[in-house]
Amino acid sequence: MKLPRKYYLVVGILIVLIDVATCLIGRSLVPPGKYLLRPEPWKTRGDPSSQSFLVEFMDYQCPFCQHIHPILKKLMKEYPKAKLIYKHYPIDSIHKRAVKAAEAAECAGDQGKFLEYHDLLFAKSDEWMKVEYGHYIYNFYHYARDLGLDEAAFKACLDSGAKEKIVFENKAEGQARYVNMVPTLLINGTRVITTTDENNFRKVFNELFHN
Repeated sequence: MKLPRKYYLVVGILIVLIDVATCLIGRSLVPPGKYLLRPEPWKTRGDPSSQSFLVEFMDYQCPFCQHIHPILKKLMKEYPKAKLIYKHYPIDSIHKRAVKAAEAAECAGDQGKFLEYHDLLFAKSDEWMKVEYGHYIYNFYHYARDLGLDEAAFKACLDSGAKEKIVFENKAEGQARYVNMVPTLLINGTRVITTTDENNFRKVFNELFHN
């Protein structure tokens, strides 16, 4: 029996509504299983014992990530109970240097200097983002030397591409939480924040880390 055209129209509308509802619900629920946030203590700033925390999914070439970086560092100093976990989310389709920058930070992390290298990548962004493509890798070597790292070990790590897997595992963790832009911050791994305004961040810090 051929069903009336109106039936297919109603079914189509219902499918769209279900898809929209799924996306909206998904932004506040953490999916189970392998996409639970992995603890990465070398990428955590602040009080490691804090039960409340923020997770920032970020890209070293993202101008908005560069904008909020000093804001978050400032607030972390003001709130001693705060905890911030960094996760890589390179928009590699347009930010062609972001993956290698994230790998460099991970290689520095092998020598206990992830946070210092992370800060330096943002502080020196005008340097390594503007040099000729392909030559910026030498900036990354120089930054390792500036931080007193074992330069040979750092270079071997970065040149091998061994850290690329970690970078994209971080990105998969974000995608499982419906992260699709940077910077995105999660409150306790679930609630999504996409603001870049210091006052809005301050409200979040007051809510989570008020002394």
